[in-house]
Amino acid sequence: MSNQITKFIGIQKTGIIFSWLLCLLFSAVANSELQLASVPFSTYVSQNDGIGRLNDLIKEALKRSQIEANLSVMRPAFLGSGLSNESLDGDFAFLTLDRKKDNFVYSAPYLPLYLVAVSKRPFVKDIRTLAHLQDGRIAIENRFVNTDQLRLEKAIKWSRNPDTFDAFKQLADGRSTLLITSSLLLNEFNLLLSEHGETPLFSSPTPLLTAHFTVAIRESIAGAKDILNKFNKAIVQMQRDGTYNRLLQITWLLKDTDNDGHAEYISSADLLSDNSLAPQRNDAYALDNTPPAASPSYIIDGNKVSSWEDVMALLPARPREERKSLLDETIYSRMMRQW
Repeated sequence: MSNQITKFIGIQKTGIIFSWLLCLLFSAVANSELQLASVPFSTYVSQNDGIGRLNDLIKEALKRSQIEANLSVMRPAFLGSGLSNESLDGDFAFLTLDRKKDNFVYSAPYLPLYLVAVSKRPFVKDIRTLAHLQDGRIAIENRFVNTDQLRLEKAIKWSRNPDTFDAFKQLADGRSTLLITSSLLLNEFNLLLSEHGETPLFSSPTPLLTAHFTVAIRESIAGAKDILNKFNKAIVQMQRDGTYNRLLQITWLLKDTDNDGHAEYISSADLLSDNSLAPQRNDAYALDNTPPAASPSYIIDGNKVSSWEDVMALLPARPREERKSLLDETIYSRMMRQW
């Protein structure tokens, strides 16, 4: 009888130890760092200590969501193999110009990307669709043209470039009369030109193509959908409370935050002063497709303000300063001298 009791107690202890080990295992899985990566993309995704606005947005959203993750930046081939062999858990700057994969789940879009046609000459203002590009030699970054969507545009003579600098240099050297780039990169390059007393580049009046950045993670990750739901909620909060403006270094954003059919102008007092001017629609970077009302509302650091006069009352008394370009001036200095 005593042997049976001893055996029973031993089984109980083994069961307790096994349960304890299982708890440790599940806890380790639940709390393990996500390994997220993306490819370098000037001013958007940075390797080392450069300007990487998407890196900053993702880090802040993950922090607010209490999601542990490590962000890496690597060459496209390494990113692809890491996602395939599951040494990486996902892509933190997946661009929807590529097809979504069935074994991944995706966040809500966290930033739109508007591709525009750019030229030194004003004729580009008449270009409104990709079909208008068929007769020219069009400079473009590999980051865009190697995507599933643009790879299908066989009628366009793409002049491919490994990075942003080479794409703009091709335009600067006259090897291409047109460049396809993002509106944010165009803004940064035009800031450089203005700093050097040069005429800003012209662009197509509307985007020729609109894509979005999302976070993609493998569906097999424990709680993948819950992770992305938390991330999405953090992004919505950040887009409203001025965090997006500060991290993107964009003074005005446009988004319908209350689903009333009218977009609000969103900003932060950190980027404004009592000399700031009331924004017009072209002054703002649209986060959705909703137009502002004829008498628009504003959101300053998360607080809704109904008139520009009330906005001015919130702003600090200091000179309004134009910020410098986020493109590395040292890298572009020779191009500017030869412009």
